[in-house]
Amino acid sequence: MKLKALLVLLFIIPCLNSQEDSLNAVKLGHWYKPGLPATYVPNIYNDVWGIHWKGKDYAIIGSTLGTHIIDVTDPSNAFEVDFVPGVYNLPIHRDIKSYKNYLYVVTDAGFSTFQIIDYSYLPDSVHLVYNHDSLIISSHNIFIDSATATLYAASVRSGNYPGSYNYFVLSLANPEVPVLISKDNVLLPESVHDFYVRNDTIFANDGNSGLFIMKKNGNNISVLKQLSGYPDNGYNHSGWWSEDGKYYVFADETYGKRIKILKTEDFNNLEIISLFGFGTNQSVPHNLIWVDTLVYISYYFDGLQVYNVKDPYHPVRIAYYDECVTTVNDASYAGAWGVYPLTKTKILISDMMDGLFIIDISEAFKQDVSPDTANYPDIQIESNITDNNLRLNIPDGYENLQWWVYSSGGKLISEGKHSLNKQRTKLDLNINTYLSQGMYFLLLHADSQVKSFKWFKY
Repeated sequence: MKLKALLVLLFIIPCLNSQEDSLNAVKLGHWYKPGLPATYVPNIYNDVWGIHWKGKDYAIIGSTLGTHIIDVTDPSNAFEVDFVPGVYNLPIHRDIKSYKNYLYVVTDAGFSTFQIIDYSYLPDSVHLVYNHDSLIISSHNIFIDSATATLYAASVRSGNYPGSYNYFVLSLANPEVPVLISKDNVLLPESVHDFYVRNDTIFANDGNSGLFIMKKNGNNISVLKQLSGYPDNGYNHSGWWSEDGKYYVFADETYGKRIKILKTEDFNNLEIISLFGFGTNQSVPHNLIWVDTLVYISYYFDGLQVYNVKDPYHPVRIAYYDECVTTVNDASYAGAWGVYPLTKTKILISDMMDGLFIIDISEAFKQDVSPDTANYPDIQIESNITDNNLRLNIPDGYENLQWWVYSSGGKLISEGKHSLNKQRTKLDLNINTYLSQGMYFLLLHADSQVKSFKWFKY
């Protein structure tokens, strides 16, 4: 969630669990702790993470008072095993990640601390082994590159280093004694909101400044590429890299902005190949995780959403569970904050007011989830070597078309919308900008179909 002053909130109707809506999803269990105070947003709970330990499943959920360790091995009897109080109460957000047998916890507001929790004593208890503000007083999000034992902290205030920093990088060579190895206040234009990092390749979600891809070499970090001005751009919030490293999925935390899949096989030729999710001013995505061929999303008012992205050009929604029904207005956030897949089908969702939900989506894998492209005839570009004019051959059947032209570096050049009225047509795209010689990308969104082209200006 963005750290910004919210407008005066309208009256918000609490989540009404009796009105849950779902597809191929069943609630296995629910955990909620009465009596916890709410923030002004309002929210009581925030992020969720999951661990497997000694044959048991645990959900780790943050609240306004601290970090709760919940045994969800039997979801119908989920219970709190232990609780670690936070130093600062009533933060909007606590972020939680795990490495080896440790949990790492930060808080995004107030004079708090960086906490490290040893969970090796489970199922009996957990032990707080580090609780200091010298390195981190507050941070909005953290991510751990387990391959290199390195923690990345976004939007940091520190006791030892006065001021605010875009990010800190900490070594976890000793998991109980983090060591600062890098910090930044000049490389990026604003504080990082979130990270995804693997083997020193860094994806930094930098809010209104877009997405930065960076590389860590030793203690030095350099920018490889910035992506901004992309289709449906908003507040670049969070993302996840596919296991094969070919694609990156990311969300803009802005009403009406869809989720994007970015082709990342060549960082010099980044290409957004699909848009999916809800493009209405009633919906806003938050956090997501990509595992195997599935993207799990906490979609605020729309709850848990799960997409099959085996064909990343045509994501298919296979399951959802909307645990919250609330009044939507542009100044508020409500519903599903965090998501974590304990297994392919056993999913954790944290609801901002109603706590932890454990959801099963086994039904989604009992049916065909192939993209429904048979009823959508192909749209073709007349030539991928052209001057400033692009002509599309559009067959019958399409109602509406939206398009974007952007450079090989991801900069948006031009965009447009057309009503097609299901008529066969040849459509000339008015780019309205003189283009220099080189390679460009065209992304089309026709009804529910997404198609991308690579083309060259001579």
